[in-house]
Amino acid sequence: INPIAMILGSTIYIVFILGLYVAQALALMTIANKTNTPNGWFAWVPILNIILMLQIAELELWYIVLCFIPCVNIAVYIYMWWKIAERRGKPGAIALAMLVPVVNFFVPLYIAFADN
Repeated sequence: INPIAMILGSTIYIVFILGLYVAQALALMTIANKTNTPNGWFAWVPILNIILMLQIAELELWYIVLCFIPCVNIAVYIYMWWKIAERRGKPGAIALAMLVPVVNFFVPLYIAFADN
């Protein structure tokens, strides 16, 4: 296999993943700003972004423990996004779309940038 093709493919992949990360962090920071939640910059730091989501959703900080338990974390994230959507005036049920691969990327963007 051609090493140049491998390097190019890896570079494209890394740029793509970084683009997804930036879009998600920007969406979460925008949601924080629109809900008047302090420390919107937490959106850019792993683990802190979970704390920010809990703050936006107005949930207790101990929920973060549940975010690290396999299978339980899926339900917790859906619940968090449900509460976040409601804070932004969107139907909470939109959080169920987080269960659909690829679509789940667009849910935070919709919650952040769609006008009420």
